[in-house]
Amino acid sequence: MNITAVEVSKRLDHLAHQLFMVPKFSERCTLLEVTLKDRLPVPLNLAFTFADPIMNLVNILMYSSFPDDESFYEKLFSFSDPRVLVGFKAAVAHSVAYLQNEGQQLYSVPEDDYTFFRDYVFIAFT
Repeated sequence: MNITAVEVSKRLDHLAHQLFMVPKFSERCTLLEVTLKDRLPVPLNLAFTFADPIMNLVNILMYSSFPDDESFYEKLFSFSDPRVLVGFKAAVAHSVAYLQNEGQQLYSVPEDDYTFFRDYVFIAFT
């Protein structure tokens, strides 16, 4: 399926939003984000520093009913390192912004939500 980069960014943002709205995700990120508030490059640095653990986390999502398995995500995020979660959030935000800047460029994307998410979560870094 071919869609524009803007449409890819919207789909990525929508899927990520469902994960980021899980209460345990917000709870685990909030304190660290407040601490890092005045150091803007730090969350993006966490995306680089924790790229492997972030991809491990994304790979674990394969075992859920992605993207609608809130109880699975609550359990997963309850023991996830907050630095990995903040880096994950930063990677997605950076990828969404990158795709929006790509505008009308066409991307061939998988129809499956999980495969799409896994393939595009780090698109800005490739």
